[in-house]
Amino acid sequence: MTDRVALSQYLLNDGRLAPLEPDLVCRSLFAATERSGRPDAFLARELTDGIVFFLSEEVGGSTHTVGELSELIIKCVRELGHPMLAQRLAEHTDSLLALVLSAPTANTSVAAEKFTGLEDVSLTSVFPRDVVSVHRDGLLTLTGLAQPFQLAGSALGQGTGEEIAAAHEHTGGYVAIDGPEFGLAALSGDCATLAKAYVSELQTGLSNANLHAVVNLNQSDPPAWAARWRKGPLFVSLGNSPDTARLQEMAQALARVLLVGNVDVFWHLSGPDLQPENLPRLLEVNRLGAHNSRLTFVLDRSRYPQSLAPGLSRQKPVVLMSVGVEMNRLAQQISPLTPDRFLGKLGTLA
Repeated sequence: MTDRVALSQYLLNDGRLAPLEPDLVCRSLFAATERSGRPDAFLARELTDGIVFFLSEEVGGSTHTVGELSELIIKCVRELGHPMLAQRLAEHTDSLLALVLSAPTANTSVAAEKFTGLEDVSLTSVFPRDVVSVHRDGLLTLTGLAQPFQLAGSALGQGTGEEIAAAHEHTGGYVAIDGPEFGLAALSGDCATLAKAYVSELQTGLSNANLHAVVNLNQSDPPAWAARWRKGPLFVSLGNSPDTARLQEMAQALARVLLVGNVDVFWHLSGPDLQPENLPRLLEVNRLGAHNSRLTFVLDRSRYPQSLAPGLSRQKPVVLMSVGVEMNRLAQQISPLTPDRFLGKLGTLA
């Protein structure tokens, strides 16, 4: 077994070469700030960026023992203006190397019943301490802490009760419903009546599953589940696609009902919607959402995926989790505050 490593790209791990993991270096630095009595995950991240730059630019391609690696990291921290932190690292060299060499940093298999709630599982067992510290400082907002074992969001078809119940098994935040007017417009009956019945069933399903929904309306391209209406001799027996006027009427009927409830609406716009003859229709939708933050206008552009909800599209139907970057809180911590300093810190935070 050799104990020499190529610092430009690799570190030794149980006798094998493994990729350098900056996040593990960052966690070791955060642990040192904790031992200093002032936990600072943001500082740990900034120092890690400097260390990684030094290792790749200054000593890249050369080899060093793992003990020399520890000395280089401590030297970097000292030269970056934090001698006390470097001293804390030197006092716990074994801990530093254990992290850098990819030792486990968290036990994510702890049983949930040992905690008072699932949010405790997230903050204690899912996320590393440095990330939790930044969240508690208000610089980042971790979402879905009460559903650590579920997806943040997923895309559905028409949003039937069965679909929502199935989504509840794996999704804990929100679902995107893709073009329900395509299904409703194919039914006989008054559009307003059909829309009210659909929305009533939708809201019942969402309430039972404790989910939020984003309903996508007025899309130029039909969703995949509506492919049975594509023209051709093989599909004659399946019925005809609703005409454009019927689809438009149904989409507006749905918008009128949805925007007085607790469901978000993505109203899609493409070239034809902006033509003069369609201006009255666009103005009506705009009036519906003039004082309602639940309406979002979404521009559909060719060669770009259509957005169905934050992070969701037809090509990317699931979101694992979302993280908010609190820029106002970041600005409060920068003195003096200048655009260049803010942008530099923002990159580190992201």
